Amino acid sequence: MTVEELWKVSLTLRKAARTRQKRLAELARQVAVCTKCDLALSRTNTVFSTGNVHSPLMLVGKGPGEAISLTAERLDALDNRVAKLERKPKAPAKAADK
Repeated sequence: MTVEELWKVSLTLRKAARTRQKRLAELARQVAVCTKCDLALSRTNTVFSTGNVHSPLMLVGKGPGEAISLTAERLDALDNRVAKLERKPKAPAKAADK
């Protein structure tokens, strides 16, 4: 790959990151004023966290009024599942995939 091609790829990736950041910021604004469900009746704040905008996984934490102990149990279960996924050996690539 030439230097010019690498530069074009770099520009494309940076533009995509800015676009994703803008989309997430807009989503946070929409969530803050959303009244489409009963959660809007009891919430005092919406929380949009920070993180890697390229992450393929989003985790949603405790809902309003939810017992902390129940949330802790769910998070422990999630931690265990993620740990199992991390230890799971990857399947060997098929000949057609190479």
